Parts: sequence; structure tokens; C-alpha cells
Amino acid sequence: MIQGIADSQISVVSELHLTAACITSKGLKNLRILETTQIDLQVLNLANNDLGNDTSRSLYPIFRSLVSLDLSNTKMGRQGCFDLADNVS
Repeated sequence: MIQGIADSQISVVSELHLTAACITSKGLKNLRILETTQIDLQVLNLANNDLGNDTSRSLYPIFRSLVSLDLSNTKMGRQGCFDLADNVS
């Protein structure tokens, strides 16, 4: 799905809701594809996925445009939250 969005010539995707989609931190790395596109992703919902502490590194490329990020029940942990907060500014 992410590859399809990235490959489209014109994309109006601004929200991506992937709640309880069985995504792991390994699968989340596919979001890096969006880094080289013109997609202005504003809302990303990853709630209820087993992401773990590595989540923050996979999210850095799309931080520039996010307005809302839901990481509830993702098992991100304290260190993951600290890593994420360090890269928000």
C-alpha cells in the first residue's frame, strides 16, 4: 500500500489510519519510502500495533508534515518516547 501511494504521480493522501493492522517495527520501515515523495501526510494512526522501541527511527522521515500521531498501545516504551521527543523539534 505504501509503495502504491509513493508510486502515484498525484497523491492527495493526507491521512493514514493503520490501527490494529498487525504492523511491526520491521514493517513500519516501509514508511521511509514516503520521504522521497511530495506526499504531505498530516495524520498517522498506528494505534494497537506491536511496534516496540524502534518505532521512532522509522518515523523520522515523515515528521516534517505530521500534525497528529497516534501511537497508543504500540509497546513503544519509555526509551522510544524519549527518542521520538528528541527529534520532534
